[in-house]
Amino acid sequence: NFVAPPGGNRELRGRPFSDSALPALADPEVETLEAVEELSPVEEVLAGVSVAFSLLSKALACSAIVGTGPLVGLWSCVSLGFASIAGMRPGVVAGSAAVVVVPLGAFTAVHGLQLVPLVVLLAALIEFAAGAVGFARAVDLVSKEVLAGFLNALGLALLMSQFGAMSTPEAAALALICAALTQFLPSTPVPSSLIGLAVASIVGIVLGFDVPTLAAKAKDPLAFAGGLAALPQFQLPQLPSMEDISIALPCAVSIAFISLLETLLAARVVDDRKCEELCTFFYDENGELVITGPDGKPASVDVPTSTVLSLAAGNGLSVFFGGFGGCGLV
Repeated sequence: NFVAPPGGNRELRGRPFSDSALPALADPEVETLEAVEELSPVEEVLAGVSVAFSLLSKALACSAIVGTGPLVGLWSCVSLGFASIAGMRPGVVAGSAAVVVVPLGAFTAVHGLQLVPLVVLLAALIEFAAGAVGFARAVDLVSKEVLAGFLNALGLALLMSQFGAMSTPEAAALALICAALTQFLPSTPVPSSLIGLAVASIVGIVLGFDVPTLAAKAKDPLAFAGGLAALPQFQLPQLPSMEDISIALPCAVSIAFISLLETLLAARVVDDRKCEELCTFFYDENGELVITGPDGKPASVDVPTSTVLSLAAGNGLSVFFGGFGGCGLV
């Protein structure tokens, strides 16, 4: 009825974990492997640039779904990105997500944009409460089959969403170039997705392909103009009435539940891709939870719970800058 902790040496695996075993958590072979795979600062920056480009188009699309300006989605991503640094599982970056904004878009179509800050703030409070009561441990119930279904469905949804962008031969050719380079080039030291993006963009510009750009899709000349006008303004939400709360609460519950599941599943995906067990829970011989941090050492909060709390903080922060929140992404 127990599972040995991650990082324990081979003599301890398969036996109950106790406090006396804590010094053995630092397996020399594991430390050596991590040292070899550690990325350089340049590789980290390039990976961040690649993620930023992928979030850029997603932020614009999510803004259109909600019915706000494109800068709202961009600053939502920034708020959630800072929260990702604070405590999310390494490898999971939070940002604007279609699974979150689809119910929010349906809400704004009926009630307008006035209650959006209240909806997102209520969702953040629900997420914080879920983290406080240990909802993150539910991720332990997710099997590999469920995870595979989640990834396949996500891949199909993303593929179907791109059909409209590949309606012309020129657009399809550029998409194929980018996809091929991303798939077949090595991901280090320069991310293959960043190379594919750059090469496909250069090909389109040199050959003069008539394809819409992100600036054209934004439908707002100020979205990419830069300057002080593009900076968000700090704003306090208005004190809501009970009627406002009753209207906003159902949508907030839906968004909170969806974002929690998406974020925790994303953390499990990164676990599998990196052959780590940061989002797996381990118990000692007395059935007590053994909590370890990202470095494999004992910690006060487990990684899935800190991920959920960071998500709540990011969504709450986005409200004060006029954003509409999001969830953790791979």
